Amino acid sequence: MVIRGGNLFLGLEKGFQRHGCIRISQGKITEVSFGKQPSALAPCEIIIAPGRVELGSEIMVIPGLIDAHVHLREPGFEEKESILSGSRAALAGGFTTIFSMPNTNPPPDTPERYGFIAGLGHNAPVDVVVVGAATLGRKGQELVDYQSLHRLGATVFSDDGDPLWDPVLLRRLLKASARLGFIVSDHCEDPRLSGKFPLHEGSVAKALGLPGQPSSAETVQLAKGIALAVETGGRYHAQHLSARESIDLVRQARNLGWPVTCEVTVHHLFYTQEVIHRALGNGKCAPPLRSEEDRRALLTGCTDGTVSAIVTDHAPHLAKEKLLPLGDAPFGVIGLETALSAVHTLAKRGELAFERGIHLMTAAPASLFGLSGAGSLVAGNCADITLFNPAMEWTVEPPFYSKSQNSPFISETLQGRVAAVFKDGVLRHVLD
Repeated sequence: MVIRGGNLFLGLEKGFQRHGCIRISQGKITEVSFGKQPSALAPCEIIIAPGRVELGSEIMVIPGLIDAHVHLREPGFEEKESILSGSRAALAGGFTTIFSMPNTNPPPDTPERYGFIAGLGHNAPVDVVVVGAATLGRKGQELVDYQSLHRLGATVFSDDGDPLWDPVLLRRLLKASARLGFIVSDHCEDPRLSGKFPLHEGSVAKALGLPGQPSSAETVQLAKGIALAVETGGRYHAQHLSARESIDLVRQARNLGWPVTCEVTVHHLFYTQEVIHRALGNGKCAPPLRSEEDRRALLTGCTDGTVSAIVTDHAPHLAKEKLLPLGDAPFGVIGLETALSAVHTLAKRGELAFERGIHLMTAAPASLFGLSGAGSLVAGNCADITLFNPAMEWTVEPPFYSKSQNSPFISETLQGRVAAVFKDGVLRHVLD
């Protein structure tokens, strides 16, 4: 099979290059080459003998995206999402590798449970990386048998949805991380400060007469994690940061060479607390959407290398749950199917270079999480390839491939859309 023409993304330094040709055999990229540079951009062609499909000349050819933070809800909450429906949503958004968070029922907190959940993902049309629970039952009281889970393939441990709040347990896990090489991925929230309140402690919460979460609810837990990472040498990864102060802390840590990384979500890059007036329950997430100052700090963190990954934190919930009053509705929004379009829209606004956004959704997380063969278009890598049409404008409306509809992007007009996706050289998704 051959993908020829279009605009190939060759990484952060080289950017996009026209008139490339990718040859694929047995699920791998066998060759990436470039011909003469005619004055006009050639159309992107997919050649699968004996036929061919011609797409527009504006098509961008990029590596399959990697999402390091997804809630697939299986097992235990299949009415909200399943591995299959979540994988289909991932493909529709251009993702070929997704990390499944451990807040399932049961969680992957024993070798038997981890193996069972990992087995559920083996037949998915994308690669599903199962994140191991950090504590038994995710109760924060006793560490899992991380050595056994690590031998089974767990490279990341988290109690996502809840923080690793006990400093003694977090320190022990980070010491093991330093020895074994796995990543400790922490939901940065001190619940005593956050109160699990529905919104950011700011102007919108005040106007609605609701209590809010201060930024310190995030930064206090983050600072604790950084201090323990420095002391132990363990690999500490801060999830879905939302506050300017948090980005400042991580920047300082990384400048000092400390073993700390972080991620931000697409919705925190795109929206502020003001969206709650329109989205209502579909805008309630953890951590909450904050101020414009915070949003711009996250964008700066992406640009200057502080942030190591852009994620979706795709968190499906039932419509009836999201229609509850804000104080009662569950935290979380879906985002797999809109993420790349939203990042491209930010680029069109001049807020984030698209090349940087793609890097933080491909090569950067591949490097961070040790995903060999993924994240870049080079010979020998898996033929995980996303074709993106930057010229297509669309308005986000249900239905979604996801079982759930709780997207803050509903009614938002975005620039660019995924046209087709290959996983291991197999065409897995084509835009209708």
